[in-house]
Amino acid sequence: MIKEPPLAPLTSYLKKKDVAYYGKVCELREVLENWLNYIPQTFPNYTRHTIQHSDEIVLQISRLLFRDDELLEPEVSLSGVEAYILVASAYLHDSGMVTSDQEKLEILNSDRWRSWISSEEWRREQWTLVQSIRYSRDIPDDTARNFLADLQTRFLVAEFIRREHHIRASKVIQQFPSLLGRFAFDHPMLQETIERVCVGHGLSTDELEDREEYPELRDIRGEKVNVRFMAILLRLGDLLDMSSDRACPLLLNPASPVPADSYAHWTQYQRISQFAVTPDQIEIRAKCQNQEEHRLLQDWCSWIVNEIEKAATLMAHAPRHSSWKPPRAKLGDDSESTIKIVSANDANYIFRRWTFELDQKAIFQRLIYDLYDLPEAFVRELIQNGLDANRSQMYLDLDKIGVERPEYPTQVEEGIRINYPVSVTLSLKDVVNPSSEKLEKVYSLSVEDCGIGMDLEVIERYFLQVGRSFYTTDEFRRKFRFVPTSRFGLGFLSVFAVSDHVIVETYKPTSRSNDGPLRLTLKGPKNYLLIEKGARTTNGTRIEVQLRMPMALNQLTSLASMWCRRVEFPIAIDALGKVTTLRAEGADDFVREVPDVTKEGASFAIRAFPINRTGIEGEIYVLTYTDEKGESWAEAQRASWGSSKHPLSEPIRVPNNSVCMHGIAVTGDAGGPAQMSARVDYRGRIGPTLSRKSLQQQHDTSQLAEIVSRREELLTEHLKTSNLAKSNEGWKYKNRLADAVYFLHKSDIDSPGSLWSSVNELIPVYVEGRRVLLSFEQFKALPTFRSYFHRNQLWELSVRNEVENMSLEASASASTGNVITSADFDFVARKFCAPLFHNRHIDGMLWLSEEVFALDWSRGLGRQLPIGIPDYPYNLVALQDTDAVGFAIFRTNVGGQHSSAWRLYLVLLNHLNPFTKWFEAMMHGAQRGIVTETQRNNLFKMLPFGGPIGRIDELKSFVAEWRKIPDMPSELIPPDIELKSSMFEIAAPNTKAR
Repeated sequence: MIKEPPLAPLTSYLKKKDVAYYGKVCELREVLENWLNYIPQTFPNYTRHTIQHSDEIVLQISRLLFRDDELLEPEVSLSGVEAYILVASAYLHDSGMVTSDQEKLEILNSDRWRSWISSEEWRREQWTLVQSIRYSRDIPDDTARNFLADLQTRFLVAEFIRREHHIRASKVIQQFPSLLGRFAFDHPMLQETIERVCVGHGLSTDELEDREEYPELRDIRGEKVNVRFMAILLRLGDLLDMSSDRACPLLLNPASPVPADSYAHWTQYQRISQFAVTPDQIEIRAKCQNQEEHRLLQDWCSWIVNEIEKAATLMAHAPRHSSWKPPRAKLGDDSESTIKIVSANDANYIFRRWTFELDQKAIFQRLIYDLYDLPEAFVRELIQNGLDANRSQMYLDLDKIGVERPEYPTQVEEGIRINYPVSVTLSLKDVVNPSSEKLEKVYSLSVEDCGIGMDLEVIERYFLQVGRSFYTTDEFRRKFRFVPTSRFGLGFLSVFAVSDHVIVETYKPTSRSNDGPLRLTLKGPKNYLLIEKGARTTNGTRIEVQLRMPMALNQLTSLASMWCRRVEFPIAIDALGKVTTLRAEGADDFVREVPDVTKEGASFAIRAFPINRTGIEGEIYVLTYTDEKGESWAEAQRASWGSSKHPLSEPIRVPNNSVCMHGIAVTGDAGGPAQMSARVDYRGRIGPTLSRKSLQQQHDTSQLAEIVSRREELLTEHLKTSNLAKSNEGWKYKNRLADAVYFLHKSDIDSPGSLWSSVNELIPVYVEGRRVLLSFEQFKALPTFRSYFHRNQLWELSVRNEVENMSLEASASASTGNVITSADFDFVARKFCAPLFHNRHIDGMLWLSEEVFALDWSRGLGRQLPIGIPDYPYNLVALQDTDAVGFAIFRTNVGGQHSSAWRLYLVLLNHLNPFTKWFEAMMHGAQRGIVTETQRNNLFKMLPFGGPIGRIDELKSFVAEWRKIPDMPSELIPPDIELKSSMFEIAAPNTKAR
């Protein structure tokens, strides 16, 4: 037997008007009771959104319409179908908050999620926090890390779903009509109306003015319906569910832990001491315990008051229900106020309604002059607005000819796109000077599109509203599929940085109010706008900006070319009669091949590979060199040097890196000699930031995840197919390739599962005398190993002595354990040096002959001095030569750049030597503050490891003067020994006396 809903005047009225509607409500409620019980699984940190919340909404709507619970007639005429729509919408409006685990997984892998996460600073910060928790080394337990990260992800996903749950409710209604008991009686108009009312509870109030979506009169099943009134009542009923059991502590416990900022949302309703809703008045009294509760209740009640005021405006001229007057609601602390929120008697806070106020003049100054990188940026902003308008018009035109709208405008065939140009014109005009009344020549720049145009409604609601953009509204999202460039409603202000006179001519043929063509004249951001009938006969907008200062002839074309790199529409530039048409760049603009004139049959080439990432268009470019050995991807340096080696050589290099958003460049076209580069255009996931300067800093092409992953794909495929990589000397080529791909960072190398950590046959190692090639991960997994050095090869040399190399090879071949020689290590990529030896320490040193010595390496940091420079470890070991203080080893590959981030720089200090013990005490003294930082640094710089011999004299002088300092702690008194330069040089013990 189907259970009846809780008694409320609205449901009683519905039962009286139409028993079939009432029966369907009972059936729908029973189905949704089970459905809505799943909401807490996704929203544990939210107050009650179960069927009881829907029941309470029905009750609050009843109190807005019925003067007395005993009366069965509302204050205004209400048809049976209207009553049904109200009750059904109350039960269905939160159905979009139910989400399966599979759907959450799809959300996390979607472009919508990535776009949403990156669109606001707090979301980016929260997502970064999630990632930092998941990969934190501070939490060693994987289970604990993933649990904490998943918990924070859960809260973020919940917020994502909440923001669009009203849209999702519409989709639930469309997808599950049978499951919901065919609540619409198979009547499409009834179902569509309930959908719109459900969607309406999450829209801005302005969007309810849309007469197509929210008509004031509609016939459904023979009865009249005011769709807008239904949406208004649902919104008010939803806001007025402020019952204290909505924040029941019993519900809070299973939801814990909730975010700190959610707790007050649970407790605020418990502070309400008086609550009454009638058709005439809303009365609320609350006594709060803390500021957060007070602020939340204050904001919530302010929202109710604003909704009441806007509802009155929306219903003022309605042909149906025009007699309805919303209840009186006033928030304050005077005798006229119906809503009063105060501090509880035992509360220890003082509430003041102090808010920041904006200095309009200063704000306009910042938005006009400080937001953009150069004054001419207004051209870019106007072009972007024109592009979005053209994209919108093109999508509308596609509907007319029956062509399905693609996700991105670039996917429309070019034959259609060329019909939507944006024209930019620089001209000289004769203008009457208002002061002298004489004609003057003035530079005028205009940007014209053939887009959707504007009518009076759009001008008033968006064009004149600073910070509000049509392209961020639900109306836009419903009508168009693409992601727009314009987001903030600020770009147009940039014109006032260069002009005091702007003319806008626009025409929107599809205007519901049939406003016709319009002409606007603006004299500045704070002056009144003058509007008159225009003469434009085609859809679109033309904005003419009369410039205060001249613009150079080539400047316009140069700037437009720099910005409009991958725009899908033609950009027609007319600079004082010189006409240029800009079109999107492509791979053909950069792919080329030139011969290597120094070697017959060899050539350099630029190859292009598509980016192959959702929402991103563009290419990865690779510089290649081909000869009889095969194709090499490690020759950027050779290509850049070629022009200096032969008079006929032609330089070649990959194009510079470039990032565009919706075709407009957001980074400078900069770069240097490189092996690979990327030129990409984001069409989906990344939204613009308010500051274009910060946007440029944010989008370093070398580190954007999609580009890095695509580069890794290309490198992986190349390594699989390259003859050079598969040859006997393939390990050397792989290491050269790793160094050539300069964008790699340590995290790309030293992270498990990364490309280079798992490349096979990369590091040569002698294992029990047999030479084998290990991957980076295999080498890192070695518990211990030895490194063999020839004493003449401690420092980087341009040419190695073959005899010395053979000596090292012979020693390694006769060894036991794991051994790597300095001769082989010379060819290891310099980027691998530090990661290979990360978290290793030297156990000891052993001379194998008068020329060759070995260092034994084990895991862990061992004994190292605290000198504050982690890339230069000072290892304390026992040396066979007890007189030696120590020596330095500097290793990197032949011809490599000396980058401290990648080289291996080691200092071995003999902890048995008295001077070493004193030096160690000085370093520890610096940590405790006994030795100053300046004293420590001076001593550190004077150690003559590999430096000029003259430094030994400076060191002697420093030590001698240090001894003279009175009251020196005993451990900081230098030993009484004679310092010699030989004490800081390497030598085998049996050769020391020679």
